[in-house]
Amino acid sequence: MGSRLLYFADDQHRHEDHPPDRASHTEALSPALLRGRICELSSEQPAALLTLATRLIVAAQRQGRDAAWLYAASTPLYPPDLADAGVALADLTVARLPAPHDVPRAAEMLLRAGVALAVLDFIAGPPRNRDFLHRLAGIVRCRDCATLCLTTSPPTAPSLGALVGVRLNAVLARRSRGGFTLSATVLKDKRGALHRTFSEVYRGPLGLR
Repeated sequence: MGSRLLYFADDQHRHEDHPPDRASHTEALSPALLRGRICELSSEQPAALLTLATRLIVAAQRQGRDAAWLYAASTPLYPPDLADAGVALADLTVARLPAPHDVPRAAEMLLRAGVALAVLDFIAGPPRNRDFLHRLAGIVRCRDCATLCLTTSPPTAPSLGALVGVRLNAVLARRSRGGFTLSATVLKDKRGALHRTFSEVYRGPLGLR
């Protein structure tokens, strides 16, 4: 999988792998369920992180809530892919920061300004100092907003810290019938509000379908 590729929801087959009455991971992981706590989304496949984070941004925007994506990577996000995935680019705040420790600082300002979902893209590596978790935890509780931290940690590795309220591990796998399945497994949930595993069918970017 490419390091910063996006995969797109295959609406024709999205419920093919599970019964219609079972919630898809997109519904179960709606921004509303993440409000008031820090969520860590980890995966050894950056494409899985980008795909799931993008779906949550689309869900937030459809609810009329503002979202932001902050990162300090050498490879920028590709706006046409975000648009193809359903993101309203005009309503998305994107900030490319000089260093990883600048990402949470910018997130704090945006959350205080009214952003409902802030994606903290730590694919290039998180800050060594994790004091920012204390500040973010206080902000999301007081303002009923959510943060989504993207990390490339394996599922057996520790989370960013004890203040992470939800941690999920995402995996993309090619399907024999075409396309890809994106599965998200709940590794940690202090509220116990999420199911253990969710999956949905996606189509890959050009050249990987």
